[in-house]
Amino acid sequence: MAIYERNDKRPLYFLCQLHVKDIKPYDTNNLLPTDGLLSFFYDAAEQPWGYDPKDYDGFNVFYFTEPVSSLTRIKIPAILLKHGDIASASLQFKNEWTLPPWESPFWDDLEETLTEEEADNLRDLAYESMEEADANGAVHRIDGFPDAIQGDMYLQCQLVSNGLYCGDSTGYNDPLRRELEAGATDWRLLLQLDCVL
Repeated sequence: MAIYERNDKRPLYFLCQLHVKDIKPYDTNNLLPTDGLLSFFYDAAEQPWGYDPKDYDGFNVFYFTEPVSSLTRIKIPAILLKHGDIASASLQFKNEWTLPPWESPFWDDLEETLTEEEADNLRDLAYESMEEADANGAVHRIDGFPDAIQGDMYLQCQLVSNGLYCGDSTGYNDPLRRELEAGATDWRLLLQLDCVL
């Protein structure tokens, strides 16, 4: 396994490695390839939130098609140990229903096709599932809708990836937003990792 770095040569933490063939049986949306390896890296020391286009080097996702047998486990770089280590864990997969976050453009699409009563029932269900997720602790997801904490990540991803700063209202008030907003529904959740402190 290689070490991936930010532009200032600070290494990124290795977060997670997924064998696609292990996930594929749960891929009901058929978004993933049939085989290969997904590897996720993040700057867990600085913890960029993703609202600043300048933080593009604070994470990386790689898709490898090479055989897993050619990979070698390496030790965490010493420079990262001073910030702490991320404990190893194995994953178990299961399918679950997820609903779009309130502010999501996907919610707008849903409401257009539902009666007022159906929309109210769906909102109640979404609220109940949020409460259940909070009660169960950490929420980890591959695909589906995210367990959003602070606003609509779809619009934020679209604006930030097109160079708009979203750490305050600047990017949301930019005239370019109107042009970019339609592309927010093109984004998909690949991985969400949570932690319990």
